[in-house]
Amino acid sequence: MEQYGEHKKEHLENALTAAFEKLEYANPKEEAQLLMITMDGLATRLFLQRNFDLTSKQEFLMKKYNV
Repeated sequence: MEQYGEHKKEHLENALTAAFEKLEYANPKEEAQLLMITMDGLATRLFLQRNFDLTSKQEFLMKKYNV
């Protein structure tokens, strides 16, 4: 748990929050946290599930955020 400490995600969360603020999302901090949770789940699936289709999930997220 120490290696995965909450303090290690602070910079990323701040950067994502700032990006969502710039994009004028209604709840930028919540959006940043949700994206981080989603990415964490995707990384877990990638390592635990054989033949996990990461590409389709990546495409979905890119479409969702208009990237």
